[in-house]
Amino acid sequence: LSLTGYEPELAEPLAFSPDDPRLLPLIKAAQEYHVYAVVGAPIQTDAGIAIASVIISPTGNVSHYAKMHLHAGEEQFFVAGNTTKVIEVNQHKVALAICADVNNAEHVAQYAEQGVDAYVAGVLISASGYVANTEVLAGYAENHNMLVAIANHNRSTGSWLATGKSAIWHDEDQLIVADATEDVLLTAEKHDGKWLTSVVKVHV
Repeated sequence: LSLTGYEPELAEPLAFSPDDPRLLPLIKAAQEYHVYAVVGAPIQTDAGIAIASVIISPTGNVSHYAKMHLHAGEEQFFVAGNTTKVIEVNQHKVALAICADVNNAEHVAQYAEQGVDAYVAGVLISASGYVANTEVLAGYAENHNMLVAIANHNRSTGSWLATGKSAIWHDEDQLIVADATEDVLLTAEKHDGKWLTSVVKVHV
């Protein structure tokens, strides 16, 4: 929920619609820079409010992926999604996940059956859960031979204090990791069958 912060009690008044005008600056940026933008927000669906990754394409098309596996207590405020989501970027199939999705082995297995190249998740992980969660993610990268990446919040949000350390894995190796507080972009590019990664510092 990067656009609103993790505030389940405020999900209803904060919820986005698929054609929400608040997305216009991001749509303009995606079109200008020819990129996909994937951002977290509560989104109003026919079934109710979902925790979503809003996907903005380089052409300005807006779609979303709804979190399929809710944390205990989130069902009071949100409905679970029931469909995986893959986007194709430069001929790479990129699978989307949100937070507790990554703790469900069947979730990543569904994507592996679709032959995805990368499994990318927006997460909210605290210091106490980081080691256990990232061991699971590293295992996915090795067992399914896919790139696995997480973008973890690095500030307090709602009642949570996330620990940052966004990271990328492939096979049995951790390719790159951010520190706990710096605002950075982690990049991964495939050249001659090998993933190359870098850290780009940003100013916000």
